Amino acid sequence: MAKNATYQSDDQTNDHISRRIAELIKNKSATYKSELLLLLEKDTPPDQRAMPRRSCFIPVDYTTNDHDYHDFIQNMSDGGLFVETRAALTVGQQIALTFSLPHSNHQTRITGEIVWVGTDGFGVNLHQPIEPAVTSATATAVPTTSPIEKLQTLLARHRQNEARLQGELKEKNLLLRELQHRLKNNFQLIYSIINLQMLGAADSAVEAILCDTNSRIKPMAEVHKILSRTTGSTTVELKSYLEELVQSIFKCYQPPKTVQSAIAGDELPVTAAIATACGMIVNELVTNSIKYAFPDGRPGHIGLKLDRPATDEVEILVTDNGVGSDTEAACDDDAGMGLKLVSGIVHEQLHGRVMWSHESGFHCRIRFSAAKQK
Repeated sequence: MAKNATYQSDDQTNDHISRRIAELIKNKSATYKSELLLLLEKDTPPDQRAMPRRSCFIPVDYTTNDHDYHDFIQNMSDGGLFVETRAALTVGQQIALTFSLPHSNHQTRITGEIVWVGTDGFGVNLHQPIEPAVTSATATAVPTTSPIEKLQTLLARHRQNEARLQGELKEKNLLLRELQHRLKNNFQLIYSIINLQMLGAADSAVEAILCDTNSRIKPMAEVHKILSRTTGSTTVELKSYLEELVQSIFKCYQPPKTVQSAIAGDELPVTAAIATACGMIVNELVTNSIKYAFPDGRPGHIGLKLDRPATDEVEILVTDNGVGSDTEAACDDDAGMGLKLVSGIVHEQLHGRVMWSHESGFHCRIRFSAAKQK
């Protein structure tokens, strides 16, 4: 009799606990209830769950908040599944999943809500139960997954991802080339319009201003011209670029043939931004030398030298053997505008330093870190 009383007491206690739990969660959100259910199911033996989970290892593509992911389903039931991932997702996010069972060409597409997030993945409650045939097939198709089978699946997914990334890279390279081509054409159009204005200029002072403007556009135009004719490259060979630029400066200003130029040093691959900044600097310095270093037809030489004094450092030396000038005084008149521009580009864009000298001609040494520009 005492034994029956004990059973009755245990039943009453269980009823009381059940009612108390129901009262406590009555006003909780659906998300909270789903999380609690998932936690309880984790502590429930598989054969006692309403929808038993089956272990598996299935590649899955899923989307949430307009982001695409590629991971693996570790187990599933008719009403939910667990995805192994390191993606930073949160409870309550809506999710759409697509996967295929092993040895099957049929794709299953389902949607659900993330109800639990852990360090190794997340649990999903599905909006509509998976067809029992699917989960049964899962159990049949992958009753156990050996390390070799997992590795083979991972390698297959890796190849798929690699092929997808190669396709995306090809598409981005095509878009980049199209952008560079359009920029080159736009710069060329601006350059041609200014040239037409120069031809029609009655005043030599106006013509000189237009020529200066064109020479300052040229460095930017040349960079995009070089990039547009290379496939998939975002770097510029600095020496070749500066050689072309100096030739165009000489063509624009047409100094006496007694004024020569030369560039020394090895090729230095740099980004388009660095190349443009260096081109504008060299344009100003070479233009100043052509204009002011060799008065009255004086012969002379303008030199450029590229060097890499350290692994990540670039040095540009621009010299002439002309009459020389007081750099500080030059910065106070119109001729000093170019030197002010050079100083501004070195400090603000290249985060480098510039050293001037006007003994035995003109010398300008510029040094900056290429690593800081990345």
